[in-house]
Amino acid sequence: LQVFRATAEASFAKEARVAADLEAQGEFLGSVAYLEKLLMTYPDGSETESARYALSQHLYSSAARIRQLKDCVEKKLTGDDLVKRAVGVLEDFLTQNPTNPNADEAGFSLANAWLDLGNQDESAKLCGRLQKRFTKSKYLDAFLYIEGLAKGLSVLEAFDTERQRLNATLAAQRTGITRAAARRHLLTLAEL
Repeated sequence: LQVFRATAEASFAKEARVAADLEAQGEFLGSVAYLEKLLMTYPDGSETESARYALSQHLYSSAARIRQLKDCVEKKLTGDDLVKRAVGVLEDFLTQNPTNPNADEAGFSLANAWLDLGNQDESAKLCGRLQKRFTKSKYLDAFLYIEGLAKGLSVLEAFDTERQRLNATLAAQRTGITRAAARRHLLTLAEL
């Protein structure tokens, strides 16, 4: 079994280099598709875990430079499209590798990706779950911060041209948070 696993990981590492070559030739989307297919073909192991996490981070960070990626421009993709794809890879990583030493960091990236996509509710819920799951994580304070930020952004979005003033009850109804939390966020906004 160990020989099979070592052979599979060595073979995966060798084949994964093709993805890097494709990207070097300006085929960003082709390299991503190739690596995703490769990840589905090979059994789970340390090499595939690392590659899946690296792919998620690469997709996420590439969103900022999407205008430089010729094949993305040709397909009229946006940075959000790459972030959405990164979200999918991060969710797969967390589902398939819940005990990986990078799982808390992957959760942190996923929470930020949800914020980048404007989905504060999903980001806040995820951070709540991550706080319970990774009680000793170096990202624990970050989970708390992102959860508060996401809820605060939700309160801000509750205001509109028709509702330029909100009380705590109405803010809570519009955002799905408790009245007490809505009140704290409104007081914080008033101080700013």
